Amino acid sequence: MVVAGEAIHCGEYMEHSHRIESLEKKVDNLNNNIDSLENKVNKVDKDFAVAKESMTQSLTMLSKLPDTLVETQKTLAEMQTTMIGMQYSLTENNKSVEALAKQVSGLNDKINSVDAKVDIVSDKSKFDFLEYIKKNWPAIAALLLFGMAWVTDKVNFFK
Repeated sequence: MVVAGEAIHCGEYMEHSHRIESLEKKVDNLNNNIDSLENKVNKVDKDFAVAKESMTQSLTMLSKLPDTLVETQKTLAEMQTTMIGMQYSLTENNKSVEALAKQVSGLNDKINSVDAKVDIVSDKSKFDFLEYIKKNWPAIAALLLFGMAWVTDKVNFFK
């Protein structure tokens, strides 16, 4: 049998045991929370290291940007100078082409004039036999008659 003093002692023990279990659960929960927080801190440390490296690279690239911009500006200035020279050359070439076009036009006019003169000379040098006969038929007829009379007189066909 349990004596009254032992029952109190046993009840206290149960109560202490229960408290100890409750405290152990709380300690386990705290340990789990600490582990979770450590994992999060480790992840933040890794992310921070990556971010820091990325920022370092970005700063390095940004530090080179002014030099790159200066070089780009120089290149653009050189391109502008080259393009101005090309524009001048094109303008001069256009002037030359216009002058040559005027010369060609003048030569075409001279060729057309010579061609017209050649056509006139060619027309004058043509001999149109039928036109000649139409204009001169009375003289031709008289000549033929005279020629036939002379041949008949010289050659006696009826002898």
